[in-house]
Amino acid sequence: MVGISEPQSQDFGILPACAEDVKAVERLLKAGGRYSQITPLFNKSANDILDHLKVLRDSGDETEELFLYFSGHGDIIGETFYWVTSGYETGSPESTGISEESLFQVLKSINADNTIIVQDACYSGQSLYKSQHARRGLPLTNLIRISSSPAFATTDAGAEMSPFTDHFIEAACLAKTEGPVDYLDISRKLKDLVSAARVDPHFGMQGDLDVLFCEDAAILGPIRDLYLLPDGEESEEPETEEAFKEDSVVLAEAVEKMLSLEMLQAATDACRDAVRKCITADTRLGESFDLREVTEDDYHKATNKEQLIELYRRFERWDDFISVEHRRVQKRRSLIGSIMADWMYEPEYDDVYHFDLNASLERVYQRYYLEPKYPILRRRVLEVLIAPGVFDMRLFWRMNQQGLSDEGHFTDSLREEDWSVVEVDFDAPQAAVLQPCQQFCETASVAVSRTVQNLRGKLSD
Repeated sequence: MVGISEPQSQDFGILPACAEDVKAVERLLKAGGRYSQITPLFNKSANDILDHLKVLRDSGDETEELFLYFSGHGDIIGETFYWVTSGYETGSPESTGISEESLFQVLKSINADNTIIVQDACYSGQSLYKSQHARRGLPLTNLIRISSSPAFATTDAGAEMSPFTDHFIEAACLAKTEGPVDYLDISRKLKDLVSAARVDPHFGMQGDLDVLFCEDAAILGPIRDLYLLPDGEESEEPETEEAFKEDSVVLAEAVEKMLSLEMLQAATDACRDAVRKCITADTRLGESFDLREVTEDDYHKATNKEQLIELYRRFERWDDFISVEHRRVQKRRSLIGSIMADWMYEPEYDDVYHFDLNASLERVYQRYYLEPKYPILRRRVLEVLIAPGVFDMRLFWRMNQQGLSDEGHFTDSLREEDWSVVEVDFDAPQAAVLQPCQQFCETASVAVSRTVQNLRGKLSD
């Protein structure tokens, strides 16, 4: 049982609920009485976690059933899902995180009769999505996987306990009040519990869901009582009037800190003015380029949305100012031979990305072109995307260059550089654009100098 509440990573923040998630699941498993050994691991590195599993493998004892639970951040790079363990780095995910392949290599060597994996992490359904049509099947004899979210979707973190883990425990306790409880019972109850919630669990299996969770639901009574009080019985500690007042104070303070649309628009325009001022102030560029600006009131023309969505989802969100979605749409095959093709080949998918603004703001997407006065130079492009929120605002930016593809035309590809992000300070919003602008101008100036130097050598031949 793994909980990573403090990943110690510059890319991922603290998740206080993860520690309580592990403790709550530990109480559930102890109540169920099926496991002779239950080991919680908190804020451990990838090596520590895998080494712990290897100790189980090397013990020489046969493992009848292995229950593996993870609560923490999830990351997805390309099509690979990673557990964000302590010390995780996006630049070296294989050695600092735990990928599905690494995990299954160890689990396969343990060779338990039954393996149950419950994952409470963003993107944790990705591995299920990838493998559901795999012809060779999953590498374990009888495997059950329950994930808190579908592929390329985030999971609500929660304050004291994550919603998915809370619902999982509730489903285990309320699936039945007597008699044996298996994972089919839990999955059916879990789907009912989350049907109206912002939780979308995904299930995958190699084998059957009728693996027992506990032999008699009656032994889960003490935990069940926490979720279901008898009719007519009141909670032992009802909310007091003072507690309600304290809640109101917190809510009122939060409302006072909410940003108005006017503030968000003013900060957006301040960033835009600062970008133009910074670029035009660089006299070196004026000799070689003309500045052209394009603004949009939505994000439809933003490029590299795959990486943009992945970066945006790393931040805590309190609103729906922006909607993000990544869907995979199965390609349609021609009717002739489609049945045989479905049998022989895995399905093919198109990736569809949506990054949409729901707030009534203007000029949130800006693109700045340095149009070369001399066609031998490459056109430089700076993209700026303003992402508003109810409590904060972030500025995403990326640079690129476009080479001459035909007389008077430049290439349309804008997928060379990744997005970067900086938080906007409302006391000095223009400060957010200093780094991207300075880097943009410096890169363009250096490119001109190198081009001229190379041309001198070329023309002297």
